[in-house]
Amino acid sequence: RQHLLAWHQAEDPAASAAAYQAAFIERLAGWQPKMDEWRAAYQQAIAANKPLPDRPSFVSGKDRFFAEVWLSSKGPLAIEDTETERFTAAEVEEIGRLKKELDALKKTMPTEPEMACAVEDGEQVQQRVFIRGDYHNTGEDAPRSVPTILAPRTTAVSFGKGSGRLELASWVASPVNPLTARVMANRLWLWHFGEGIVRTPDNFGKMGERPTHPELLDWLAQEFVASGWSIKAMHRLIMLSNTYRMSTAISAEAERIDPENRLFSRFPRRRLTVEELRDSLLAIDGTIDLAMGGSLQKGTGTDGENDNKRLSLNPESVTRRSVYVPLRRANLPTLLNLFDFGDATALTGKRQLTNIATQALFWMNSSFVTTRSANLAKQLREAAISNEDRVATAYWRILNRPATPGETAQAVSFITHFTAHQPAADALAAWQSLCRVLMASNEFIYLD
Repeated sequence: RQHLLAWHQAEDPAASAAAYQAAFIERLAGWQPKMDEWRAAYQQAIAANKPLPDRPSFVSGKDRFFAEVWLSSKGPLAIEDTETERFTAAEVEEIGRLKKELDALKKTMPTEPEMACAVEDGEQVQQRVFIRGDYHNTGEDAPRSVPTILAPRTTAVSFGKGSGRLELASWVASPVNPLTARVMANRLWLWHFGEGIVRTPDNFGKMGERPTHPELLDWLAQEFVASGWSIKAMHRLIMLSNTYRMSTAISAEAERIDPENRLFSRFPRRRLTVEELRDSLLAIDGTIDLAMGGSLQKGTGTDGENDNKRLSLNPESVTRRSVYVPLRRANLPTLLNLFDFGDATALTGKRQLTNIATQALFWMNSSFVTTRSANLAKQLREAAISNEDRVATAYWRILNRPATPGETAQAVSFITHFTAHQPAADALAAWQSLCRVLMASNEFIYLD
């Protein structure tokens, strides 16, 4: 250690030790008041429920001898848990008692409350225009307000103290601002029909498409506001409408007048989203975990963000509903990407829709589908009912409808021929194959 060189080279060790001690005492005298001041501020912050002050830091390079002796956990003044020869028997007993008390307090501590990143208003700043983007070259005042292009001409938005976030949020969710309600009503419609009344849900501007039914969109927006901005009420309103309850069948006249179904002359056939497909498969065999709340993510904070404990979970390996499966934007599972999950790094009002061979291969080869079909087949085999009733149960569980007489006869014939032509196969494998066929059918995958 370079800072001990004077000691090693000293002709008078006692004098050198005294010099080290004098320098140490002088440094400690300047350091201790800082620590006392911090401790007092720390206690005051706790009592007032305010942010805790940072502990004073000491740059080791200023005085390495002091840093190693006084501040280091490996210094000569540090006390290890196994080091008791420095204390009397009574002190050792007292230390043991205090440790037990500390352990008991830790066991009875309430769980740490869940935390979230948030913002709070600071000192108000009067912003000015930066000429050519240079903050050193300021121009006229830029008072806080809603952008003129968005705010109605007849509505003046008053900004008080603080940053103005509260006033802006109040204006965004205000009945006098029709844009928010119209955008939300359009997206609710899109989630049910696959297409919105405005086909460009992320663009209501000049470059976006015009609404196909502007009066309907305005009426839905008014109902949304009148219901107290209730999304549940809007779901109920849309799903009870005649438009939602129409069939996907198309008449010759509708095909001639409305070939692209822009007028919603029929229900647009829609493939279920990947979340709907996954949760439906789990519900079919009864393995879905309907527990509400909680998290499947291990680890806390951001320091371990790149740790394996903070990666996305594989949705094929857990049974919780998809809404509770934690995802990491840069590490989306294969299943989600396969079935057109939204871009997790950007706002996406409408997902892209693809129809590729690997999606069909998933239904044929996925271990997730294999497990679901095997579970359902086992339940059908264990039921003390006829094969015809087993087929009826399978259709109800998977396709949510009764099997027709022809489908029942075909399914029973399939089971019989499967076991007859494959001597090594048992009845369970035959029923599993039938369940898998139904799960891979378009009738299950698409909302018709």
